[in-house]
Amino acid sequence: MTAGAFARIAGHIEATDEMSQLARAVLGAVDQLAGRAHDAGALRPDATTMDVIWLIEHFGRGFHVEDVSAVRERQLAISLAGLRTTDAGPLGPPTPSAADYLARWELA
Repeated sequence: MTAGAFARIAGHIEATDEMSQLARAVLGAVDQLAGRAHDAGALRPDATTMDVIWLIEHFGRGFHVEDVSAVRERQLAISLAGLRTTDAGPLGPPTPSAADYLARWELA
């Protein structure tokens, strides 16, 4: 299983303290990563930590095609290109908040 494989069940099962703590740790680590990328000018200013989190979850889920690696690599390349600093204009609607992300892993 890949990272994020269990994300689709978040909010549908009873979460443990460990699950909640892990979600917070992941959020903190990705927040640091996004901050460093912003500081380096490598991440577009309107891309957020949550944009990166949701992409990690998206690519952690399986693809249902024969050549999974080729599809995943192409989709990842397109997504990463979209996160890079460009003059492409705004991304569109805001991503869900960190509170929305963490709420899925709070104790039910």
